[in-house]
Amino acid sequence: MRARRLVVPFLLSLCGPAAAQDSGIYIEFLWSRTPADALARQQTRQFVMTGDHEHQICVAATAATGDVGGLQLELRDADGKRVSLQHHDDYRGAKRCYRADLGSGGRPGDWTAHVVLGDGGSNTATIRVDPRLEDAPLFQQRDVPYVAGRPNYGASIAPEQWAGRLVWAMDVDPQGKVTMWRSKWPKAWVNACATVPSPPAT
Repeated sequence: MRARRLVVPFLLSLCGPAAAQDSGIYIEFLWSRTPADALARQQTRQFVMTGDHEHQICVAATAATGDVGGLQLELRDADGKRVSLQHHDDYRGAKRCYRADLGSGGRPGDWTAHVVLGDGGSNTATIRVDPRLEDAPLFQQRDVPYVAGRPNYGASIAPEQWAGRLVWAMDVDPQGKVTMWRSKWPKAWVNACATVPSPPAT
């Protein structure tokens, strides 16, 4: 049995910016709805069709008039077929997040979020969508740890106390199966961080 130590400075795989920033319209994907008191948002590269995760699509836009005149948000599956269409006539341009309507029967793969504003501005961004997390290519990549979301930083901890190092350690047998999983982080983080899912056993 061999041990492999992984020092994770922040996020890997599913996390990190998956956003479009062209045309003055910013599109961002979140794994779940951000609590009002959260100090960090859960950006993601992956949505799943099953479970109640409250995936979010966020939009921020700039306009010379200060009012973009509404928002249309369309989601298309890997075949380019429309899965859902939302209209938000009260959208004025400031960043807002909307629940991702994944519909039913969409083909898994890279989906496209297409945003059209009332003033004619538009932009698109892509997000990976699979039936379950276990079906996602990133999940099946056995040599890369995955995190669905980001730690939820507790407001009770002073900013300077967040300095530290998170270490993940896995024991892997000759067949590539994870036989033991351990994590280690500063004591101050213990009650403030969200649960991090373990890597898949192969």
